[in-house]
Amino acid sequence: MLQELHTLTKGPLELDIDGETFILKTYLCEIPEGLFELRKMVYGEEQAFLKEDQLLLPEDYTCHHVCVYHSGILVAAMVGMPVDQSPYPEMTGATGEELQSCYFSSKGIVHPEYRSRFRLWPLLTYLTFLHGTKSGYNDNLSLFENKSFVELLMDVEWLSHLPDVFYEGDNHRYQLFPARVNLKYGAEEAWEVLDPSVQNAMQENRLTLA
Repeated sequence: MLQELHTLTKGPLELDIDGETFILKTYLCEIPEGLFELRKMVYGEEQAFLKEDQLLLPEDYTCHHVCVYHSGILVAAMVGMPVDQSPYPEMTGATGEELQSCYFSSKGIVHPEYRSRFRLWPLLTYLTFLHGTKSGYNDNLSLFENKSFVELLMDVEWLSHLPDVFYEGDNHRYQLFPARVNLKYGAEEAWEVLDPSVQNAMQENRLTLA
């Protein structure tokens, strides 16, 4: 039987990355402070992917959020949830064995001013995959817009046998690509590129696979 979802951290965790202080917070079934504003900046204005009424959806109120704050501002976030509670089955048509023991991650997002430093994307990935693993799941399913970026981070299985998935965004229709990856493998790959000080903080707070 799968474990019930739980938050990874009992409270905020301070991280030192390249001499800057970041605050890690995780939320369960709660909208994090600043999430709407960050998504609006990136998905609504920068990329013009989503309309304003698409920035927060029902699953955001029931999923697990990994959030990183700097100077009180949310600068990175990702969501995770059991795949059967996510939009993945409806969007892809996947059923049955394809969904068994699977977690779903989505909406990984980093503030534009923080993308070239601090390695926040692998931190989000590591913690989201760690949460999926600790909740009893084996694999992660996701829908990606940028295949080449994902392939720079880790090897994934592109599920090309599924029908094409399209999303109606703010000003255009764009394609999403379903992929599967083992949660432990993905977490290990992300761990390898984390800042050493972040690795130490993860170990000290028992945020590890072991």
